[in-house]
Amino acid sequence: MERKNSPSASAEEWKLMTLLWEAPRTLMQMVEALKEEKGWAKSTVATMLNRMQKKGLIHYEERGRARLYFPAVEQEAVALRETHSFLQRVYRGSVGMMLNALLEEDRLSQEEIEELHEILRKADR
Repeated sequence: MERKNSPSASAEEWKLMTLLWEAPRTLMQMVEALKEEKGWAKSTVATMLNRMQKKGLIHYEERGRARLYFPAVEQEAVALRETHSFLQRVYRGSVGMMLNALLEEDRLSQEEIEELHEILRKADR
């Protein structure tokens, strides 16, 4: 799977990617899995899958009468790209500004603060 320069995924595409990172699926399996949460029609999911294939996010194999879809990129690579994009858009690339915003809003639990301390200790080595 590709790691560098992974394509970005929209919020809707992320839902489908999450399913595919769990296991390869057919169109109908994805429609069924998202039926209650999203209520997307088969045609909507098919259109999204087509767009995702063109972007290089997924690929498929013909399996009898159905296509079996697979992720073409690793979850970590897409998550990292989305994280950088979010930081750039919202906080001009500043991790410090983001953390400060979370701290000002009391959005971090003590456990999360301890986790950040551990991450920073590892980065300092």
